[in-house]
This record gives sequence, structure tokens and C-alpha cells, in this order.
Amino acid sequence: MSFANEAAPLAKSQTASRVEYYVMPNQQEFKHVTPTVLVSRRQAAETLGVGPTTVYRYERQRRLTPVKLSTRVTRYYRSQVEALIANAAAAETAPHQASNKH
Repeated sequence: MSFANEAAPLAKSQTASRVEYYVMPNQQEFKHVTPTVLVSRRQAAETLGVGPTTVYRYERQRRLTPVKLSTRVTRYYRSQVEALIANAAAAETAPHQASNKH
């Protein structure tokens, strides 16, 4: 006999981006969401090595998604800022590798 409040191990059923689903023994699912880290425009600019105006331009170009906390407070996903750095590094090495093949 199984009791409803009995502690049972959870089994991971599937993994989506940033959300993990677990199945309880009674087949009820619940989500475990990884916390999202937000950075300010100034922090994003310092991380990217550009000015705050350039971060705003990236926002207009849809390279960064703004998170409006209020009319005067905007934040950006740290994961997107890091992805921009990774993409820039990949773009710098890609032409360099292509020129070595000739």
C-alpha cells in the first residue's frame, strides 16, 4: 500500500531547454526551472567590451532580448550576452581558418 505523503524517488522523464520535468510515482509531473540571471545594460556592455549605446543597438537589431522590469529598468539575459561573445569568437576564427585553407 502506498501513502500519498510518502517520500519516493523522482525519475527524470525528459529534459527541455532550461526546464526539467520529473514524474512522481503517481504520474503527476512538476517542473524544476533553472533560475534566469539578468544583467543590466552597463553589465552587458562591460562583459561584451562595448558601450551601453551598442548594447541598445543590439537590442534594436534583435541580437539581445530586453526584459522590461519597469518603464525605466531594462535587463538582459546573461546567457544571451555570453552567446554573443561565443558567436563573435566563432566569427573571428572562421574567416581566419578559411584563409589558412588557401
